[in-house]
Amino acid sequence: MLNSQLIDAPDRVPLEAEKQLAWLRDELVQAEASGARHLLVFQHHPYFLTSASEEDQYFNIAGETRAVYLDLFKGAGVEAVLAGHYHRNAYGRDGKLEMITTGPVGKPLGRDPSGFRIVKVGKGALEHEYFALQRP
Repeated sequence: MLNSQLIDAPDRVPLEAEKQLAWLRDELVQAEASGARHLLVFQHHPYFLTSASEEDQYFNIAGETRAVYLDLFKGAGVEAVLAGHYHRNAYGRDGKLEMITTGPVGKPLGRDPSGFRIVKVGKGALEHEYFALQRP
């Protein structure tokens, strides 16, 4: 779990942002050394919506910062980053790394209805599915 506010807008708390990045680096090294089968990251802001090379915008993390974190994740074998913030569902890949952005339970901004995502982590693979909340 990362505080993506420190990643997206570290200006007012640069020391906290640096501490989190150092902590993340240590955790990724430990996870890799432990032989963890699945490495997942959860945070509020997505790094990208559909492509790691997409333009910077309100709903993603700026490209220069994005590149630092994506390189860390790919180097450590992180399988997926799960985020929100976009108020819609979005999916993208950067090599083997999957970026999964889930819409909200309330106040959707796009075509996706309110809902939630269930993530199943098994021996072989990560599975996830979005379930829409619908009125009877």
